[in-house]
Amino acid sequence: MFGQGQSRNDPFAEIDNVTTQGQRNPYLLAGLYLLQIQRTILFESREHKLFFLAELLIVESDNPERPPGMLCSWMTDMRKDMGPINVKRLLAAALDYDVESDEANEQITSDVARFAVSDAQPLRQREIYAQASDTTTRDNKPFLAVKWIPRNPPTPDQPK
Repeated sequence: MFGQGQSRNDPFAEIDNVTTQGQRNPYLLAGLYLLQIQRTILFESREHKLFFLAELLIVESDNPERPPGMLCSWMTDMRKDMGPINVKRLLAAALDYDVESDEANEQITSDVARFAVSDAQPLRQREIYAQASDTTTRDNKPFLAVKWIPRNPPTPDQPK
């Protein structure tokens, strides 16, 4: 009767993924984290902006305001220049690639990104490190920069 996943046609599509409290997950703050990916989605906001969102369970944290066991969100605006770059970096680290490597650039394709947000949720339970730091944009607005780091990077002499 209704579509799959995050379909606009199915008003109950997300009911299993929400709580009765109706609150949004908090966002990451500055700190070093070990995170477990719970889900990744692509969604359109009320203002018709397209966002990539990762829901992340904090496994380890050095920020007392974001303790282990807390669920948090990270998102990026896909209409901005950095949106696809941010997603590619997160996906690369989640798949244990050196984020800055040529291999990550070759392997993390649009097909990989589409699969990451599919109903299959292939990144669920994958662990990833995040180093988040407060900075400012060119317009001098506050901004949280997140550097994604693979949980299990291969050693240089070890094939993937």
